[in-house]
Amino acid sequence: MSKTFVSSRLGIAIAAAGLASPAFAQFNYPDFSSVAGLTFNGAAAQTGSTVSLTPPTGPLAGSMWYNIPQNVGPGFVTNFTFRIRDIAGLGADGIVFVIQNENLSALGGTGGAIGYATNPNFPSQIGIGNSVAVEFDTFNNGASWPDFGSDNHVSIQTNGLSANRPEQAFSLASAIPSVNMSDGNIHSVRIVYTPGLMQVFLDDLITPIINAPITLTSHMTLSGGNAYVGFTSATGQAWHAERHEILSWDFTPAIPAPGAASLLALGGLAAVRRRR
Repeated sequence: MSKTFVSSRLGIAIAAAGLASPAFAQFNYPDFSSVAGLTFNGAAAQTGSTVSLTPPTGPLAGSMWYNIPQNVGPGFVTNFTFRIRDIAGLGADGIVFVIQNENLSALGGTGGAIGYATNPNFPSQIGIGNSVAVEFDTFNNGASWPDFGSDNHVSIQTNGLSANRPEQAFSLASAIPSVNMSDGNIHSVRIVYTPGLMQVFLDDLITPIINAPITLTSHMTLSGGNAYVGFTSATGQAWHAERHEILSWDFTPAIPAPGAASLLALGGLAAVRRRR
């Protein structure tokens, strides 16, 4: 049995255990009627029971971070749902899940920088350094810099300890999803990380759209294995904008809380037995 297969199955088992009961999650927001424990920057704000990272105007950028650094080094599973609606013009620019070790006020540039990166058109808008970002990008910036040639793509971006960048050259892995991420519908994401493998799932939570051979410590410095986790977003000009909403979010480290270990072990064992 391959190491990759075991890592993948273990990650999915962890995810299943975390989803089975919110008690197993390090934190869990089934909605955002309460935003206790979260920090907002820029345009991000609580909007009823959701969080709008940006309203549908621009140019704006927003970020939301969980206040307590999470133990991401040994691995984690995070699940969230998002919705992109109120499209103005072509819409722009997407939602990003970010792991970073700058601070709780971290926020990058507007437009195609999507709140996590330096905008090459406006280099004074500095991106978040010491970070790895999973972007759900809804605008083709190919006219401005070497981009992915798509207004609907997913990519894992990093520039190591330096300010993150949005260009394709800084992508560790990418994919074009079959779903339109800015169609106004609710979309589900799962990100599973074990050292050496990061998987990104979009709507289909069984088959990943990205399987990337990534070890976080090769790209960023973790503090005792810990880093801040959260989301960023941005809009372009007022005529190319959209509302970027996060509707729910949970996060489970690979080392579960007391009482979860037996369930995770059983989940992993069951996956191995099925493979045999």
